[in-house]
Amino acid sequence: MPKRQERLRAFEEAMGYHFQDEALLRLALTHCSFNGNVGQNNQRLEFLGDAVLEFVISEKLYKQSHTEEGQMTRMRANVVCEASLAEAAKRLSLGALLQLGKGEEGSGGREKPSILADTMESIMGAIYLDGGMEPARQFILQCLGHKTETAMEHGGGADYKTQLQHICSVRFAEVPKYELVSQQGPAHERIFVVQAVVHGKECGSGRGKSKKEAEQNAAKAALDRLNNDKQ
Repeated sequence: MPKRQERLRAFEEAMGYHFQDEALLRLALTHCSFNGNVGQNNQRLEFLGDAVLEFVISEKLYKQSHTEEGQMTRMRANVVCEASLAEAAKRLSLGALLQLGKGEEGSGGREKPSILADTMESIMGAIYLDGGMEPARQFILQCLGHKTETAMEHGGGADYKTQLQHICSVRFAEVPKYELVSQQGPAHERIFVVQAVVHGKECGSGRGKSKKEAEQNAAKAALDRLNNDKQ
């Protein structure tokens, strides 16, 4: 058996799902940069997988969280974010199986969180087409079920520091730092100004009536900036 074939079999074992149509798995692992094959890449599967993923997590939250719509939306966003998907991809050693073009290969594409996350969605779409909703649901909850439980535990609260730490650990293999810039006003009306430092650079600042509140606001500003940079 060719080496790549062996690696695909091992990957299926790790996923807990064996494809009836192996071409779907191969397509799910093919990045749009590979050989410049227009249409022969995983972008359409990613589109489908994104919808399947959102449905599965939404369904679980609807049945188990008993919270209002806005809160469920926040919880879902915490679960299906790029960092969570990339983390799951790394647990499966997905990067080693990617079909990449020379440019992406040379720039570390196998470790890029955005590529890993998109490929995870492609695989979810491929499983759905190959076996239907139930195996897709099982795979998604196998990968992200613990994240969903954590989100429900915390009620989808806006813990921006936790979200920023998660993203930084995946993208930069380090945690953000918070620096107190200034304290303004009299003691009974003190306003703290904090900046979030990500990968050695100031990434966002925040104000608050306590250091904790200022750090949360700085983390939110940093998250907004990182998301804009990604786009």
